[in-house]
Amino acid sequence: MSLLLKESVRRLIPRWRYSFATILSAEHTGLADRRAIDSSELGPFEQAERDFNHKPGLRTAADFVAAAVAYMEPLRARAAADYLLAREVQLVPNVVGQARWVAAGTPPERAARGASDDAEFSASSVVARKVVASRRQQVQAWPHDTIAWLDLARAYAVVGQLEKAERAMRVALQLSPDHRVVLRLAARLALHAGRPEEAYVRIARHPRTPHDPWLLSAELAFAQILGRTPRFTRAATTMLAENTYSPSHTSELAGALATLELMAGKHRPARSLFKESLRKPTENAVAQAEWSVRTDPSLIIPASALELPGSHEANFWRARRVGDWRHSVSYARAWWNDEPYSSRPAVIGSSVAITALGAFTVAEELARAGLKADPTDHSILNNLAVALAFQNRLPEAREVFSRISKPFRNQLPEFVADATRGLIAFRSGDIEAGRYWYGLADSGAPDGDSRRVVLLFWAGEEADARRGRKLIERAAPEPERSYDPIIASLRSAVIARTQVSHARKAQIPALPSSSSYSPHTGALAYEDIPRLELKRD
Repeated sequence: MSLLLKESVRRLIPRWRYSFATILSAEHTGLADRRAIDSSELGPFEQAERDFNHKPGLRTAADFVAAAVAYMEPLRARAAADYLLAREVQLVPNVVGQARWVAAGTPPERAARGASDDAEFSASSVVARKVVASRRQQVQAWPHDTIAWLDLARAYAVVGQLEKAERAMRVALQLSPDHRVVLRLAARLALHAGRPEEAYVRIARHPRTPHDPWLLSAELAFAQILGRTPRFTRAATTMLAENTYSPSHTSELAGALATLELMAGKHRPARSLFKESLRKPTENAVAQAEWSVRTDPSLIIPASALELPGSHEANFWRARRVGDWRHSVSYARAWWNDEPYSSRPAVIGSSVAITALGAFTVAEELARAGLKADPTDHSILNNLAVALAFQNRLPEAREVFSRISKPFRNQLPEFVADATRGLIAFRSGDIEAGRYWYGLADSGAPDGDSRRVVLLFWAGEEADARRGRKLIERAAPEPERSYDPIIASLRSAVIARTQVSHARKAQIPALPSSSSYSPHTGALAYEDIPRLELKRD
């Protein structure tokens, strides 16, 4: 069966994008005292414009040009671009390139790509290889360019060259050991490399952390990943209460605190904190709030928040929550393209494609894309094996599944692996072995939705009509609970399929069904998944 469990927990860990694709946020600006300049009513672009007009200089001009690139507003920043190009010898290549684009008004590579190109899984690795080539030349000429080293680290992570990524990140840390963005991204890379303790320590022990809302939010998130009590909860709460900084600086901090309260069952303070996090949110904070609606349906996410640049993950959670499966897979593809070094969008997107859509070719492509950055991720390997088994490509499914070695890691539970063994056995014609493995999965799965998914996948393979009906009945929810939409879709599909299958065997007409989806046809392909008309990369 496909893995749904990675959907269960989300933490507000830092985003990591290339410098030329970074969505400008307050994270990249100084912590201006709100009492001196109240920027709470200004967005990042307007604030950058205001700063340059108030005090022209290399820093304010570079910030304004970067904002113009991120928000596709070159005309308004022409003066800042001209200011920079007149002083080109003092600038690093990244800034020069952005200034030239703004001055010329020609979209850069990332803006020129259409939404359909963004969805192509080959694009991220192609871009990563180009970044490696260009940034290696750049750091040879400008060895103290921290941003170039960060870009190089990300590109290596995308193509799965983790040792090189970590070497590049170490250089960035040596050059800028106290820069919040560098600290957050170094911790993000450590987490990606499977070292959450190192990620936490890097943030928690830095002297700047208790005084910086961005580092505080990261400390809260990494502590929650480790299952420990955050060190700076009181400092974070005090910072929000004192209202010292603009909401644009404290958005992720409020979201991380809200998640902490929500996981503790304290819904009222969690709602208040989520509301605070959405005043001037980052798209990461919006995604956290949208994910949390599954736990607290009373949370209200403004529609405008979902229109922020880069809000692919937030829109995925919205589409998944309302059962809009085709768009949820579209957003998962865009989300993976935004974070191709992360296994999460590949695992969750392929799970939705398998379980709710029966789009096995789409699930296969998502899984294979995820394996480019982490070829040993057990969760992705499992989902790829499932997608291949449903396409009856059994030798390939067995080979992929054989790459999963014990002990299982990446949160792949034993019962999920057992269910996948059962699926492959059934598809291979070994019914008794299939029942044996699904039986183990049934006994090992926790009560609730996880067991329901096991039973429904089993029922979809079961040749015995009576046994199949009993499995479907066991998968029914408690009377006082409603289905998760994805399980409701799977159940309807399995009922429809088993009715058709058993009617054929009995040579009697099948009962009418409102569901036209069969979870075992694999008929949906990429052209059946809608392309997103994304305004920005």
